[in-house]
Amino acid sequence: MPDPTASSLYGEHIKVELSNQEARKTSFEQRGLAVVTTVGTLVTLVFGLAAIATATATGESSPLGHAERLWLTGAVCAFVLSSVLALLTNWPMKYKGTDAPSLGKRLKAEPEDEPQHVERDLAELHLEILERAEQKNRLKGEFLTAALVLEIVAVACVCVAVVLLIGP
Repeated sequence: MPDPTASSLYGEHIKVELSNQEARKTSFEQRGLAVVTTVGTLVTLVFGLAAIATATATGESSPLGHAERLWLTGAVCAFVLSSVLALLTNWPMKYKGTDAPSLGKRLKAEPEDEPQHVERDLAELHLEILERAEQKNRLKGEFLTAALVLEIVAVACVCVAVVLLIGP
């Protein structure tokens, strides 16, 4: 068995990193969907709270106070924005990949190339794919972080509205 070359060693490491980025992408997408599910449940609770708060003991409806309406409106807006950002984690972004035509061109250009040159060429190709995956996953991570922050803000708004409704 021939000694490993620098290109082959880098190439193997880059393949591991590509696999890690694919797992990271999947994780962001799954967590984004979890945020959407949570937001849906919390929005339902907000509307239930608003419905309960508007009814008096006699069954007549009374409007929420101005402050409560503002806090619940803020909560709903934050929930909606959180949901949109969470859905963006699942937006079908174009990740760079190896396509058959480009590999065919490379093979035809140097059909009898030395294995070390091919290893280096493939390592460079994998590195380009890895750079693109890191860039896209960083963006998905930013969407997810913003979605979670907005969800926390929305929950806080609901808590303030509840405190105002209950009173001192």
